[in-house]
Amino acid sequence: MKKELEKLLHESNYAWKAMKANEDDGASKRMAQKHVHKSLLLSSMESKENIEYVGPGTLSVSNDFSLYDTTSLKLDVPSTLPFKPKSHRSYTRANIVFKGNSADWSEYNRVSVWVYPDCPGSRNVWLSLSMVNGGENTYPRDERFEGVHHINIPNKKWSQISWEIPYIPRDCVSALMIGYNIHGSQPDISDRSVLYFNKLELSLVDAEHYEGWGLGDRIAFCHSGYRPTDKKTAISQGENLHFEILEYNTNQVVFSGEGMPMILDGEKLNMLDFTGLEEEGKYYIQTATTKTKPFIVSNECYDSPTWKIINFFMQERCGFDLPGSHTMCHMDSFCVHPDGRKVLAAGGWHDAGDLSQGLSNTALSVQAMLELADKVRDNEQLFERLLDEARWGLSWMMRTRFGDGFRCMWTTIGLWTQNIVGDVDDLNSEAGNFAGVNAAGAEAEALGARLFRGIDDEYADYCLKCAIEDYDFALEGCKIRASVPGVPSSAFMATGQESNVKGRRKKNYMGNEVMLNGKMATAAIELYKLTGDDKYIQQANEFVDVVLECQQTEYTDWDIPMIGFFYSNREKSVPVAFFHQGHECVFVKPISMMIRFAPENMQNPQWKKSLELYSEYIKKTYEYIQPYGLIPAAIYKIATKEEECEGCILHALQGEAAIKEHNAQVRNGIKLSDEYYLRRFPVAFSLRGYFSVILSKAKAITQTAIALGDDSLLKIARDQIEWILGKNPFARSYMYGEGYDFTPMYTEFMFDMVGEVPVGIQTQDDHDLPFMPVMNAATYYEVWVNSTARLLSTMADLY
Repeated sequence: MKKELEKLLHESNYAWKAMKANEDDGASKRMAQKHVHKSLLLSSMESKENIEYVGPGTLSVSNDFSLYDTTSLKLDVPSTLPFKPKSHRSYTRANIVFKGNSADWSEYNRVSVWVYPDCPGSRNVWLSLSMVNGGENTYPRDERFEGVHHINIPNKKWSQISWEIPYIPRDCVSALMIGYNIHGSQPDISDRSVLYFNKLELSLVDAEHYEGWGLGDRIAFCHSGYRPTDKKTAISQGENLHFEILEYNTNQVVFSGEGMPMILDGEKLNMLDFTGLEEEGKYYIQTATTKTKPFIVSNECYDSPTWKIINFFMQERCGFDLPGSHTMCHMDSFCVHPDGRKVLAAGGWHDAGDLSQGLSNTALSVQAMLELADKVRDNEQLFERLLDEARWGLSWMMRTRFGDGFRCMWTTIGLWTQNIVGDVDDLNSEAGNFAGVNAAGAEAEALGARLFRGIDDEYADYCLKCAIEDYDFALEGCKIRASVPGVPSSAFMATGQESNVKGRRKKNYMGNEVMLNGKMATAAIELYKLTGDDKYIQQANEFVDVVLECQQTEYTDWDIPMIGFFYSNREKSVPVAFFHQGHECVFVKPISMMIRFAPENMQNPQWKKSLELYSEYIKKTYEYIQPYGLIPAAIYKIATKEEECEGCILHALQGEAAIKEHNAQVRNGIKLSDEYYLRRFPVAFSLRGYFSVILSKAKAITQTAIALGDDSLLKIARDQIEWILGKNPFARSYMYGEGYDFTPMYTEFMFDMVGEVPVGIQTQDDHDLPFMPVMNAATYYEVWVNSTARLLSTMADLY
């Protein structure tokens, strides 16, 4: 596989131009070739019979482009509209509505349609399929991202869009819709979009596995490979426990063993342990019924995903001319200070499947790249490329500061714009001044000051200046009770941010006590390492003291006692839990850093004791999801009031509805007591997807392992990475272009980018089981710099 990576790096000029995925390794080609057991033609689209069109432009019957020598339906819509959407997202969606007439489609599980886009200037075209079901099981349901499948297709080519729907109620279908979002256009994109459609049909195929722990005839393993001396495991299902490892080129058996049977939620699984195979090489696993694609045993097994992540970030650059992707973009997007000053918001990286930008995720991404760069200084090409990409984001962070604590915190961008300042599609966002955000900026800037020292000293000086200022702004953003002049006491909270958008409450992610103190402590320690100024380490000590007060330091009196986990605050009213974004490393990492970097005269035995207790908690909960080795999400408390829901589902629900939904999910977890449960997956509502949560825990685990010198914890952290890279119940790599059976993801404005990682495996309804249908939908299939950066940051500690 080393040769494959070298070829990819050469072709992409070391990720300076877009890498191309090997389509033979992905799932799309395999799924397109599935045997069709039976089918039903819904419309040949030779007429508009039973079809309604909703949206701008026109829908007509056309002979311009045809499939199978038939006519097609022609959709002709403008690329932009003469107004700016208040949401800063798509102008509207053009919908071709096929009337279901309350039909029962239960005997079919796939819908497909053929499409030919004629959209000059567009590098890819984004379409959607959606379904409305009536009757007893109405679908979709309010406030959930479900029931819509999105896909990118190439321009000027016939493509078949397919959507497997075995999990969707379809006994009383009222409508099936083909949607095209009007996204706006850049100067090089035509002002009109034309698409041709043909052959809308239902079919019955053998559906992909979409929920639960079972593997069937698949083998789950880490597609990127294993290091020679690390523990190596894979997972199979079946009565035959014998397995063999064969050398890929010679087919010679180099290792054989017996799987260890385990039961997880009724599923009989087998752990295949081949740790004894330490010789570097290319291998595959074989059982009596199946065999895997090849993987490597090598000390360089993290190199491929690392380079592909760099490629992903390169393709996410905003305000940059990316050949084959897009021209320079969003040069008419601004962040506005309350006093009227403004800065250009273009730059940095687009945040996710949309084109938005955010300081917190940018800071996290910069931190991850610089942490890894610090570990690979002897790999000149990788080191320099990490610094190049990190600088792109870091410079955006510093350029969009106003110098008084206000900065560009978030820009909602869901449009391509014309780059002309003063026309209708200019996008403006409000600057903010919040403690957690400035602390995140200070940490990334301090890392930049350290890594660029000796390479570009003037730039390093500027990073240090910004880091010191932003740290001070973060202090000012906290409500503090001064016990010693100039030193923050342990009694402060974030100033907080709260707004109402369509009834949904959005709160500052750095708003609870344990998180904000952890973030402030980390920034202070980084500044201490840079400057040697004792005030920073003294302040860090104060912040860490608060974090320690938020920890459970004695065994609970529950049926299953627990110790070592953290609460959101020192009152210990609710265990800390995360959904969508994970932040566990934020308050565990500074404890590890104090052990490693505080001067001897400050060393506190409580720091080590805290990590030992946390380690005990991790090792105990680690046993609950074997043989996958996945760390459960969190401990949850049955809520009696809305505040006890920890904000996990308040994105969409409030009041009694929130409490009811929260408690229903909690009770499907592992019962620890009448009040407390351990959930394998987060309690969440519409913002579902788990990778950021588990990878933040993985980073907390690696930091704990480094401080305690505990290699067994590193194995647990590696399991979280392996879960994403193939060792999961779907036996699928969830990094596009890495490993095997990867699927297209929710990108909306870009083609699928090698190295992208989605928000992640989710759950269905109130279940506490892995759920990942092949349905490109926000948020779980949406690509995200947060989860991708969390993966890179965790790998940095394991290099």
